[in-house]
Amino acid sequence: MAGADDLDPRVATSSPPQSSPTIAAVMALIATAILWGSNHVVARAVHTDIPLPAVVLWRWVLSLLLLTPFVWPTLRKDWPNIRANLLFLIYLGAIGVGLFSIFLLAGAYHSTALEVGLLNSTTPVWVVFLSYALGMARSVWLRNIGVATALGGTCLILFKGTLGNVFELQFQLGNVWSLIAAILLAWFTVALKFRTLNISVLSLTTIAAWSGVIGAMLPFYLHFLTTGGTDPFLTGEAAPNTVIAMLYLALGPTLIANLLWIFGATRLGAARAGPFLYLSPITSTVLAALFLGERIAWFHLVGFALILLGLYLTNRAADPPQRS
Repeated sequence: MAGADDLDPRVATSSPPQSSPTIAAVMALIATAILWGSNHVVARAVHTDIPLPAVVLWRWVLSLLLLTPFVWPTLRKDWPNIRANLLFLIYLGAIGVGLFSIFLLAGAYHSTALEVGLLNSTTPVWVVFLSYALGMARSVWLRNIGVATALGGTCLILFKGTLGNVFELQFQLGNVWSLIAAILLAWFTVALKFRTLNISVLSLTTIAAWSGVIGAMLPFYLHFLTTGGTDPFLTGEAAPNTVIAMLYLALGPTLIANLLWIFGATRLGAARAGPFLYLSPITSTVLAALFLGERIAWFHLVGFALILLGLYLTNRAADPPQRS
């Protein structure tokens, strides 16, 4: 079953705490959703000023340079288990963090921030779909209806509510990238279930992120430079507003949001923390409308409502009883 712990791999290895929820944890999770929701909006705002490979690489490098010293004692403690699973973690991070980050921001660079946020909210549906495909979950009629409902909402947004776009396959390429990003994040979540890592969430996040930087983001960036691309941060031509935007993406949605999520999820438990993630696409929609002037259409509202209904149904579905 795609429960709340399936919604984000950062809590996949954590256990629900025994202590009662706190206001601080709730505020941390709300702040996390707002920061993650703002990610697409800020990326969209600077898409003409900062090349995609540069924003993909530098936001993670800057955040990891600050995060790694903080996590170092935990990394040393977890090192025996990290070493035993190192190849798996590198593979996991290169795809689930590296390629995911590239496609996620590519979506914002080639589509509206509003639609990127809505399509990215389909990740839990793809978790269920991949679990079916890999034989990790059994078919349940209510869950099947939920998946179909959420995918219907996704298609409504993808084709902008027009049947003509369905038959002519007309859609924004950025929306396709966003959908691929959602599927990659779902793959990352499902892949974590294949083996027991016994690694803290902080260590997992740090190792996977560095693997994503080295295995996917850096090659993407170097290819950009060797084919004639120009990075304004290397040439010193970056405008002050782009520097501020880059620092915000590195410190806000990437570093602070991850730490706030870990803080809130470890205190409330994954099941209670998961629903807070649905505030992210709402945040993206509101911010995109306010700051980018993006228009909210009827198919955005109906599509997102169908996605939420589908997610509700998939989480309400009970697994069939085991046969003796």
